[in-house]
Amino acid sequence: MVLVISSMSRYAIVVSIIPFFVTVVLSLPIPKELKDEYLVKFLPGLDSLAVNERPIMYAGHVEIHPEDDDNYFFWKFIKNDNSTGNGGSSDLSSDIHNRTVFWLNGGPGCSSMDGALMELGPLRINSKQNVEYNKGNWMEIGDLVFVDQPGGTGFSYTSKYDKELYEVSADFVVFLEKYFELFPEDLDKEIYLAGESFAGQYIPYILKAIFEKNEAILKSGNNTSTINMKGALIGNGWISPDVQSASYLPFMVKAGLISQDNESFGDLLKQQEKCQKLINNGPSNGITPYECSAILEKLLVSTKNETAPSNEQCINMYDYSLKDSFPSCGMNWPPLLDDVNGFLRNPKIKEYLNLKKLRQWNECDSAVSRYLTAKNSPAAIEFLPDLLQKIPIALFNGDRDIICNHMGTENMISSMKWGGSDRKGFSRDTDFINWYYDDALSGVIKSERNLTYITVYGASHMVPFDKPAVSRGLVDILTGNIKDYNNGENTGISTPIYSDVESNSANGTIGSTSSNGDGSSDSNTPATSSPSNFKTPHSTAFYIFEVTVVVIILYGIHYFYKYYHSLAKQRPTSILANNASTKNKKAKKQVHWEDEEVDLAEDNNEQNEQNEQIGQIGQIDQIEQTGQHSQENKKDPDPTSHSSNSSFIGSIWGKISGANSDVRYERVNEDIEMSGGEILNNHNNTEFIIDSEEEEEGNENYTNQTNNNNNNNNNNNSNNGNRSIV
Repeated sequence: MVLVISSMSRYAIVVSIIPFFVTVVLSLPIPKELKDEYLVKFLPGLDSLAVNERPIMYAGHVEIHPEDDDNYFFWKFIKNDNSTGNGGSSDLSSDIHNRTVFWLNGGPGCSSMDGALMELGPLRINSKQNVEYNKGNWMEIGDLVFVDQPGGTGFSYTSKYDKELYEVSADFVVFLEKYFELFPEDLDKEIYLAGESFAGQYIPYILKAIFEKNEAILKSGNNTSTINMKGALIGNGWISPDVQSASYLPFMVKAGLISQDNESFGDLLKQQEKCQKLINNGPSNGITPYECSAILEKLLVSTKNETAPSNEQCINMYDYSLKDSFPSCGMNWPPLLDDVNGFLRNPKIKEYLNLKKLRQWNECDSAVSRYLTAKNSPAAIEFLPDLLQKIPIALFNGDRDIICNHMGTENMISSMKWGGSDRKGFSRDTDFINWYYDDALSGVIKSERNLTYITVYGASHMVPFDKPAVSRGLVDILTGNIKDYNNGENTGISTPIYSDVESNSANGTIGSTSSNGDGSSDSNTPATSSPSNFKTPHSTAFYIFEVTVVVIILYGIHYFYKYYHSLAKQRPTSILANNASTKNKKAKKQVHWEDEEVDLAEDNNEQNEQNEQIGQIGQIDQIEQTGQHSQENKKDPDPTSHSSNSSFIGSIWGKISGANSDVRYERVNEDIEMSGGEILNNHNNTEFIIDSEEEEEGNENYTNQTNNNNNNNNNNNSNNGNRSIV
């Protein structure tokens, strides 16, 4: 008997095909975002942290200039919203994920992993090479991005080193362009630049380049987004090398570190005079000349205590309350450096951080500072007044630092005009305001015409290292998240206490992480620490993809319905036909058997059409197998393997297929660690560099102190690379 398909059967086929169609569509590879390649899925010790202490992290290399093999390393930390606060509410809770802070360390040539793992980042490294939570980290006030720059710094690498500061800023703008391609959601956020030491040169140059780029975009009239720069923070900044160098001697005298009775004081005054004459002849570039850097060298020699233990004979130039061996004088500081060295040099850690090339990490790279002579780059102080016309900038100094001391910053401000004023420095009626954190006096503040200056009490060259929770208030001060403070005797302003630290205040915690009043989270973002269960929040692109899938399914149902409905109209009368009944006649069903005389031509046409329908169903089965094969090969979908020209799947695939947007890097085993080379410590050197003694090619000693003084201290230096101004 010949097979026929009734009208009800046609609808049954359509309904039965829907689950299969949904399976095929959903088996197509979900488009991954570019940033997913940078996801940090695991670090040793991360699973030991509390859920609310585990950040979402991205890290890896971003290619800047392919022709120079120029790649910048970054490490991004995002506060995990799947966290439970301590019942408080943060003044900044609505801004946490609307703000991104880029942090730069100095050098030049010193890695921003100092900032990430020893200062303001959410993680620190213990002696077992495991991560621990850093209470007081800046992740409470925004997303954090630490960047090793310029090329050759930290995990970043290049075959062509920058020689001028304007080259450094141009490269960083390229990095930002590539970064925002990975994280386009950050273009809508408030962007802040922050850093310390030689970042006092980097940040003004970078800000200048960003504003020039923004202006060019606006003039072009295209739809390219501009960078939403909102402010900058510079800690213990090397902004005006001339003024800073001239402050060394008076600062150490005022701090009681040297007296005029010192037998070398006359020589120090002569060196100060040489520096001052050079300054009077015109401003220097971003690198201080030897005539001025020699002042600090001679001060450290003059204050050497030969009667003290060998590891306490020199003043620590980064924190004068501490001592160090000579001639290190601070190069063995901070004490966390050995643990960070071991952690970042572990090959497994490099793999977890998604490095394209397994380069050995050094805190400071001497080649970067040797190449970056900045001979044609004016000091960044030249740009500061113009930048203050555009954004607020906070300059802060730890009061125990020598190399970039607060006296130098104050003298620089006193010699600068900005904000449309004809007078130099702050107005006479602008007084210092006391800054309180947790009922303790933490520093003093002056603020006027977009410039805020802060002295942080009891802090070193690296303020967030000494006082992470207090230093978080620097961002609060810059953004206006402060309150009046008055306890009856003392007045000033106060900054929030966040719930990740215990409060000594009678008022308790006045700020905390974002949470509902009952301590529940506002987000369902999971926090994890291992590769097996790490999840990330769905992006806008993912939700768009989901909606697209639903639309395709509905369109498919509509297509199949119209397709079979059209077949029903074209099909000849069925062999099983119902005769119309009338009121006067009894309806009869007439059945014609194959052995009866029928029109063979009509039967043949009917059979061919049925075979065609069966063939189409078979073709769908074949497509299902192909779709399953596609699911097994998500990484490289082949559109031609999913369709024929006549099938619905083929037409849909043609609409949604295209170039795969995944960017995948293959890790290579080549060790491209660069030798530091030599840094000549002579009177023609234009850099102030205090060398450690473990350079691969060997360096000359820090000063011209006699050999018998140096031989006693050769074993006291750690392999920290070379620092000039960290």
